[in-house]
Amino acid sequence: MYLLGIFPRGAESTDPVRAKIKEVNAALAKLDDGEKTRYLDSGDKFLDSEGNLPADIMPDALHPNAKGYQIWTAAIQPLRDEMMRQPLMGLRRQPAAGLEAREFLLVINRDATIAVTSEQRKRKFVPGAAPH
Repeated sequence: MYLLGIFPRGAESTDPVRAKIKEVNAALAKLDDGEKTRYLDSGDKFLDSEGNLPADIMPDALHPNAKGYQIWTAAIQPLRDEMMRQPLMGLRRQPAAGLEAREFLLVINRDATIAVTSEQRKRKFVPGAAPH
């Protein structure tokens, strides 16, 4: 499981919320067991050399835009690669029938449907109905 640090918020390095985020991230980091649960704080990747949050990465100083998500993806890639090489520790090694990737993103939508996404295929499941 990836446990990711809370992103920085507030445009200025002096924003008081930054101290609280640092405190929460320090607590989250203690949950990293080095095996099944891994913590990563990529917050510094979003900041400029003065610790400010550039508007071209997080225009509202809270939510990343496309450039911000590219930065985040690049920051988590090494940990993702490392964890994908590890055995699944008691979990099934084979993905769900019909899906070929080992990595999935499960999204529960407002209408109670569940989207199962892999890099190769997207399928939508409705509880109680056959997959399509």
